[in-house]
Amino acid sequence: MAKVTRSIQAVNSNYQENYQTPLIQGMTVHYGMNADAFESGAHLATISVDLLTAEQREQSINQIAEQWRKNLGVVPEALNIAIKEPIISPAGRAIYIRLQGDDLTRLSRASHQIQNWLAGYPGVSNLMDDLRPGKPEFTLNLKPGAFALGLTAQEIATQLRAAYQGIEVLETSIDLETYEVIVQLDDASKDELADFDYFPIIHPVSGQIIPLVNVAEIRPTRDFSRIQRINAQRAVTIYGDIDAEVNNT
Repeated sequence: MAKVTRSIQAVNSNYQENYQTPLIQGMTVHYGMNADAFESGAHLATISVDLLTAEQREQSINQIAEQWRKNLGVVPEALNIAIKEPIISPAGRAIYIRLQGDDLTRLSRASHQIQNWLAGYPGVSNLMDDLRPGKPEFTLNLKPGAFALGLTAQEIATQLRAAYQGIEVLETSIDLETYEVIVQLDDASKDELADFDYFPIIHPVSGQIIPLVNVAEIRPTRDFSRIQRINAQRAVTIYGDIDAEVNNT
């Protein structure tokens, strides 16, 4: 967020230097919401910027938005950033393309190809789709020798769950108050994904410690958090805006 706000402040400073008056009259940041995201959550934010009125400004909204985009550049951490006037015509967004199919991976790939193609046209901006990636995950599959060692998928899952989500090991009473004692990995250890391959699996019979990577194939995955369906078919919708001053055909 700091990079985004700094970039519009740079536009404001440049405008003030050229026209001897500040462009921005006020700015607010709303966390947890964005009208273009089709969802809510802590990963969303909306920056609202109040500018000089059209009669007082020397530049159009589209010109200012384009300067903001150029100053901002690429924000690797952001999934989408849209810089636009918060008004949609009665006809809806200028660009509205719907793709339907059974394979979400292919739909996502096709969506990105179309967005990259459209981005090559002058005046096209704020391209995005409504397909949202979920949280990164690890998928584990037992190696052939795991069962021979006496380990099952359930046993491994139980030990991982206990380590990362906690397990109750004791219930005690102090001054008529009952307390549960839960044991789990500390936060720093949970974040050390590089050590996940060597998570110690304890054999339920022998007590032998076996590194997780020796008994399971570990594959990072990332599914989609929301899937839209239209007429029982999976769908992805692409949205975008067009600057009519630059491209109106």
